[in-house]
This record gives sequence, structure tokens and C-alpha cells, in this order.
Amino acid sequence: MGGTSSIFGGTAPEVPSRRILTKYGPIEGKRIIHTGDHQVDAFLGIPFAKPPIGELRFQKPQPPDSWTEVLKTTKFGYRSIQSDFFWDKMMLGVGKDENCLFLNVFTPVWEPEDPTKGFPVMVFVHGGGYTMDSSVKYGDIGISKYLVRHGVVVVTIQYRLGALGFLSTGDDVCPGNLGLWDQTFALRWVNENIAAFNGDNSKVTVFGQSAGGASVDLLSISPHSRDLFHQVIPMAGNASCEWALSKKCLRTKPAAKFEKGLMMGKFDFSDPGIEFGPRIDGDFFPKSIAELREEAPKKKCLIGTAEFEGLLFAAFGSARITIESFDAVIASIISEKRYPRNYLELREKVKRRYLSRAEEHDKTTLTRAFMT
Repeated sequence: MGGTSSIFGGTAPEVPSRRILTKYGPIEGKRIIHTGDHQVDAFLGIPFAKPPIGELRFQKPQPPDSWTEVLKTTKFGYRSIQSDFFWDKMMLGVGKDENCLFLNVFTPVWEPEDPTKGFPVMVFVHGGGYTMDSSVKYGDIGISKYLVRHGVVVVTIQYRLGALGFLSTGDDVCPGNLGLWDQTFALRWVNENIAAFNGDNSKVTVFGQSAGGASVDLLSISPHSRDLFHQVIPMAGNASCEWALSKKCLRTKPAAKFEKGLMMGKFDFSDPGIEFGPRIDGDFFPKSIAELREEAPKKKCLIGTAEFEGLLFAAFGSARITIESFDAVIASIISEKRYPRNYLELREKVKRRYLSRAEEHDKTTLTRAFMT
């Protein structure tokens, strides 16, 4: 468990929140007081499932045990097991553990315009390539100041990452997609409990960035999750992205690929190694993505990109960013399989758009082009 420092920074006076009775027991968080009358109750580190440890490792999430004493929810829960980078160690102050299935709720202290229904709800799914990141990085101060102030209840969730969340043997032994099952379980918790936080479970919007955006899109078409929310905002990622779904099980991968996939510091633009991610398993996805999308109820969707989406990868490989490596990235995105009729023409257009004045030694231009 840990504190509340975040990428948003800043502190605000805190007092105890009102107490909330959830389906599993009573909780008490903290009240974040900003300037003026803007006050938000924050409930951090709420367990929405049993710890996925021991016999529950590589199993679907299970309901948490109930409690009777008031559970203090003033600190973030553990992050999922992952490789830490220097900013994680400097800024987060929250440990890692298999016991990572926690969510956080931020709710206005003031009354909604329609007390019989409550506030609209926004549920955020973090990104990180299915292998890193957490809800902790997005903190509490920034969310309460910039989102909740507009009259919404915000929920940020965590899910199992990497091998613990997406390892698949391609059979019933370990079918995979546990991270998506975790996300779905969190959404069920929201449906069952958010009314106690003055949230309206008939107005739930799920949003996410990068792999979180792809998750949001995938959640919107799976029969296990698609009826748990009503609108989606996939930012800089969706199910159509080349990386959004794993194509082959690990039994088909050369052993040398494992090191690359597990060590982000050894990232190779043209060969990312093992990819831990969602897969068509016959369960969470009982049919092909195309079939599921066709039959899924249509939802309102706001879709877009995120500025400097490639910044992380540029940081890993800045010393090796060349025109050749940029070409490799373009080729991996604009593939012959995806664009059989004009893939070469499209690659040249993209290259001219970003690198029209770049030369191989112009690292600044190349890096900026890669990030955007």
C-alpha cells in the first residue's frame, strides 16, 4: 500500500470522507478540499475481488470476502507486478504485489441535480501495453480537481498485467485474458455499488488510453462485459490496432523472444519480442472480433489519439532512432496484410509527412517524428 503522489502533483487539505456501505462492507475514505466550495470524497484501494494469489493465481477473479468493521480506504492499493522505471520509483511510492485488484472512487460531495439518479460515472482503464502502469500514477488530486469538479463520479481500476494477466498456453490449462476478466469484474462492482457513491449506473462511460483504449473497445464487444456500460472513449488505441490482440500462443515462440518481451529496456523497434495481451479464447471472446462487433449493441463512442504517444518508446531507444528504425515502425503499422493494395504508397506518404526534412543525423527531428 502507499501514498498519493502522482503525475499530477500537488497536495490538498484532507479530512475523513463520509462513510459508504458497499455490498461487501462499510468504507471510509478521505475528503479532498480544493479552493472554494469544491470538495471531493476519495476512496482509495477498495478491493473488488479476492487477492489472486495461491490457488487463485491464473484463475478468473472471485468476489471479495465481506467485512463488518469500517475499512479505511485512504491509500492506494498495491500495483500489479511489473518492471519499474525510474519515474515509478521517484513518484509513486506504492509497492507491487500479486494482490493488486483494487479500484478507487472519486465522488462529488455536493448533491447531483437529480438526486434520484445521481451523477454520471466515468471508469478509467490505464494503458501500458498490458505489461506496466497502474491507477496509482493518475493519482487523486488531479482527478478530483479536473474531472470530478464537472459533476461526475470517477472510478480508476487496476488489473493483472504481463504473464499474470495475459499468459496463455492456448488451451484450458491457462486460456489467458485474465486482465480483461479483472476489468469486467471491476465494472460489475461499479454496477452493484456506485449508487452508494451518488453515481448513476445507467450512465457509465468507460475510457482508457493506449492499451487501455484497446481494452475499452474489446470490453464493448465481449458478451461478458458489453452490457455493463453505455458509452466508450478509446484514446490512442482500439481493437483494430496490430498490437491489441496476441496472434499466437507462447508455445509457438522461440525461447529468445522471452527476454525481449519481459525487459522493456531492451526494446527493439522492429522486434518487440513476446507480447502479453488479449487473445481469441472461445470464452471471453466466443467468436471472432468481426462477428462480435457486428452483433454487439451499438454505443456512443468518442475516439481520438494522444499527443506524444511514442514518447515512452523513444526514451527506451533514443540512441538507436534512425531513418531505418523509423521505416521499421512504419512497416509494422502499415503492413501488406492490412493494406494489400497500396501499402508501399501509404508508407511513403507517412514518411514524407513526418520526415520530409529529416536526415539520418538529425536526431531531434527523428525523435519528434517517432513520438507523434
